[in-house]
Amino acid sequence: MNIVFLVRHHNDFDHALPIMDYLITKKKQKIIVYGVGEGYKNCKRHISFLKNVLSTKIIPFEEKYYSNLNRIVASIIDKRKLKNKKTSDNFLVRVVGANINRILFYFLSGSAKRLVRSLSVDSVILADFGTEGLFPYKNIIKSAKKYEIKVIAYLHGWYVFRNKNPIRLEKIRLNKAKEFINKFIFGIGHNILHYDTYMVGPETNDTHFKSVLYKQSPSPSIVMELGVPRFSYEWMERFVNNWMRKEQLQSNDDNIKVVVFISNEKFNVNKIELIDTLKELSKNKRTTLLISPHTRSGLSGLSKDDLFISRHISKLDSTELIKWADIGIVYGTSIGLQMMVENVTVVVPTYIDHNITMYKDYDACVSINSVRGLIKYIDRYPDRRDQPNPDDIKLFINNIIYGGHLNYEDMMNKFTFFVK
Repeated sequence: MNIVFLVRHHNDFDHALPIMDYLITKKKQKIIVYGVGEGYKNCKRHISFLKNVLSTKIIPFEEKYYSNLNRIVASIIDKRKLKNKKTSDNFLVRVVGANINRILFYFLSGSAKRLVRSLSVDSVILADFGTEGLFPYKNIIKSAKKYEIKVIAYLHGWYVFRNKNPIRLEKIRLNKAKEFINKFIFGIGHNILHYDTYMVGPETNDTHFKSVLYKQSPSPSIVMELGVPRFSYEWMERFVNNWMRKEQLQSNDDNIKVVVFISNEKFNVNKIELIDTLKELSKNKRTTLLISPHTRSGLSGLSKDDLFISRHISKLDSTELIKWADIGIVYGTSIGLQMMVENVTVVVPTYIDHNITMYKDYDACVSINSVRGLIKYIDRYPDRRDQPNPDDIKLFINNIIYGGHLNYEDMMNKFTFFVK
């Protein structure tokens, strides 16, 4: 039996690594890990853990399965991507360009077939969900189904929103004509094949898979809502505390240490409110403020050229920032789960995006509805009357991170169900 993982970015690597670890250390399995694209190469600590702790080397997918022709085609695609940054407004030009890309990716599809054909029929391929329409994932799914090899999706992230339209409305309103054009002319979202099984976090069926962010959701019958092991106490201790954490921020004062974790502005973010919040926190004499850019979106909605913002930007990993912080402010990211496990107060400024989060649903955070209210909260901190009930936080961790399972082992046995 071959167990094959595909990773491409920091987020999916984060969620795949505890599954890899459990398979190797507890289930005594050997795994194969392929890196797709270039993004995963920035995950230095993940790659180091894989190599030095799990004795597993990550293999670049392209180096292993690209033929000489594939390399030439990939080079053409890369050049076209650079050129397409200056996208033409001419409809005909865009249609021609989209169909040229379809042809080019067709010539690349042989690499996916070579991967699948190299495996025995009892093998399992695991990749993060949300990739069903991307190369080479969609080609791997198609070939795997042909050769009756199981393909399983693991978490890409955890959807923190309760509402199903968390992004700007003007970006999600597509009339029937536009949907037809996207599907049949540009090939966007057409003929999506799903993974055989989806291993996801709790409540995904009723939130993420029913949201505007997931156009063609899998049938609930193939979805397993298991938990979010990346943020479990056991994994935090094994990987984050003992492997990732190399330095700790020091403070020379008694100020309240506040980190604002930036999310993508597409999630209904009111940039004026966000900037006002940062300015007020920066001016407050009781706080020491750091701003953590998003791993992919960076300073979304902000300008690094703004002097008051630039002096608060931190380049440290979120794990160091959370260890340092008293308060973490989030408005659209699952990093709040890690804060709860590390006993950092999660503050959700609802006025920044007006989205409804799971944190609030469980009363596991401090919910603030104005900048003025945030500063009042800071001025009273750490008044226990303003803090979340520890029992609510405990319930949230048990239900969401552990998926209601008895313990970490119980949860991870579900994540590795395919090993008999």
